[in-house]
Amino acid sequence: MPSFDYDPATGSLSLLNIPYGTFSASIRVDANKENPPLYPGDYRANIHFSVTASTSSIVKVPMERIIHLIKPQDNNVPMTGWDLPCKDKISYTSPVLFMWEPMGKGVTYTYTITTTRCNPFKQMETVAGDTTSKTQVLLSLPPSKPAEYYLLKIFAYKNGQRIGSLMTHGSNGFSWDYRFRITSR
Repeated sequence: MPSFDYDPATGSLSLLNIPYGTFSASIRVDANKENPPLYPGDYRANIHFSVTASTSSIVKVPMERIIHLIKPQDNNVPMTGWDLPCKDKISYTSPVLFMWEPMGKGVTYTYTITTTRCNPFKQMETVAGDTTSKTQVLLSLPPSKPAEYYLLKIFAYKNGQRIGSLMTHGSNGFSWDYRFRITSR
């Protein structure tokens, strides 16, 4: 009978005794009981795999931890302004400090900021991005155009494998990015 082995100290998960076949799985682990499921500190994975006579019936699942954004907003709670329409998204003046909690030694973070058209939704131009071992970046961004906002994505990597990603929540949903506007002073 299929089962699993989960190590809460590392977030590693293995599926055990998997029968022959091809499978897809969406796995979520509520590792941080101090916030709702799929918030910072929790783990997630979406995998597609096959088990045959020539492979192991143990499948190691590459889990990703949800990154805890601290500034300019905290994603450990439903975020203020998250649900608002484009022109009313939370706004900042430039420069903006983005800061997140570290995920351990030897971890690098890749971030990108793209301009995004509101309606219809379309990611347009990447205006900032880098890979760094730091957990903060101060960015100067031009004011948002009337029908646009900025979209921030952050991914964490260790030993060439993605181990984390940013996720944000509002009162009515979630996304794999952080959306905001820049206003002139």
